[in-house]
Amino acid sequence: MKKYIIILLLSLFISELAISQDPFFSQYYESPMSLNPALIGNGLVKDARISMITRNQWWGGNSQPYLTNTVSFEKRIGEKNLGEDQFVMGLMLLNERSNGGVLSNTYFTGGLNYRNSLDAEGKSVLSGAISASYSNRMLDLSQATFQSQFGSFGFIQSASNYDPISSSSLNNKYFDVNIGLSYEHKSNKMDYEIGSALFHASRPKEGVVNNTEYKMDPRVVFTSTLKWRPSITGEWSLSGNYQIQSQKQLLTMGVTYAVCVTDNTTHKAILGLYNRFNESVYPYIGIQSNDLKFGVSYDIITGAAKTSLNSVQSFEASMSLTIGKKKQS
Repeated sequence: MKKYIIILLLSLFISELAISQDPFFSQYYESPMSLNPALIGNGLVKDARISMITRNQWWGGNSQPYLTNTVSFEKRIGEKNLGEDQFVMGLMLLNERSNGGVLSNTYFTGGLNYRNSLDAEGKSVLSGAISASYSNRMLDLSQATFQSQFGSFGFIQSASNYDPISSSSLNNKYFDVNIGLSYEHKSNKMDYEIGSALFHASRPKEGVVNNTEYKMDPRVVFTSTLKWRPSITGEWSLSGNYQIQSQKQLLTMGVTYAVCVTDNTTHKAILGLYNRFNESVYPYIGIQSNDLKFGVSYDIITGAAKTSLNSVQSFEASMSLTIGKKKQS
């Protein structure tokens, strides 16, 4: 079905979207490369990990949803020659479609994280990472017609209204650089992590209207996690992140409890509750069996996106699989 969009509003919307907010996930801990490159390989107990997330944001009501899918791969390298220290590489492919497919963003990201152990036991680790992204932003006007010509019967639906849309800007490609730092400490009963990241450090340019380009605003991220194990069969986790990009700010905090469901401690059920302040509250349910983990979350919108005429909602599902040989302790 054709989308009827006034071109001025479309241009303003896409320009604002381009400089205000990157794609984000409710299950942010399952996508370290989009949260903090220094978290690549965090908690990895074997050689490699494959993760996938699908997110359907703001479906229902009168909204056009944002459909986001990502797959990532993390792998430890160089550990034998570095002792407790190690490099971890990461690859991620992410695609986001919005407004019924009119706008599509695709990101291919590669990153390298160096985890430097600060003690002989590897309980304190300082990580520094850099990642580079190749991005392709496509505006498909074949899925849009424009109400631009006013006649005796009102606005006439037209495929062209002679507005200054540049054909070169309909497919915008650019490279980007991101950096991150993280510190984590582990003990028998409690672990904690703090970190920060800077995305779009190279300030790439993009635009929609002729002779108009925008430098992408950097995104600054602060992360923290605290884990407490009162017993061998249960673990509490309190985590949060604060993100700033242009005038958009996101503060998310949540708590989960993982409990063993069998005598084998590798089979766990995970329950959690998160709050993305001024936007949504969402419960989380996860199941982990050996190296395979599934999780789902459902956003209950509480912010300005929810109105009496527009009851939107979001759903997200994740899966991760750890493969290879177990890390030697």
